[in-house]
Amino acid sequence: MQDAEQEQPEAAESIRRFADLSGDERVLVVGEAGLAPWFEPHVREVVEVDADSLVDLPFDRGSFDLTATMGTLHRVRRPELAFAELVRVTRLGGRLLVADRLASIDPLPAMELDRLERERDPAHTRFLSDADMRGAFEANGLVLMHSQVDPRTGTGWYLLRR
Repeated sequence: MQDAEQEQPEAAESIRRFADLSGDERVLVVGEAGLAPWFEPHVREVVEVDADSLVDLPFDRGSFDLTATMGTLHRVRRPELAFAELVRVTRLGGRLLVADRLASIDPLPAMELDRLERERDPAHTRFLSDADMRGAFEANGLVLMHSQVDPRTGTGWYLLRR
């Protein structure tokens, strides 16, 4: 339990720095339950929904200053629809925070990683490569503000402006 308690403030601080939160944002967090506390100390309001809602979010256009999806895109059959939905609920000039494990650009290691992940998590469809992510961002008119890859986990972090 001690590790989990220590991890939460570190994760919250990392997210605050990466997303450059001002403290006045209305934030939508799409993902596994329990991510909202990572944002709560640093924003005005947090709304959290599970990943199943990602392709049909129950919010009006432009409802949020920041939308975040963390560890969910690899479970979505049509990630292009998920990106479009995140863009729809983000206000013009707002930001999107996207984080998920990345696939290799080489198809053989990517297929093996997907196979292993499907054994662990039957909801897994496929990991996107960095190039796939960037293509989806461009297709949705998003501007990449900054990105980084965690070498320990292979997770790509992207902050985008709508």
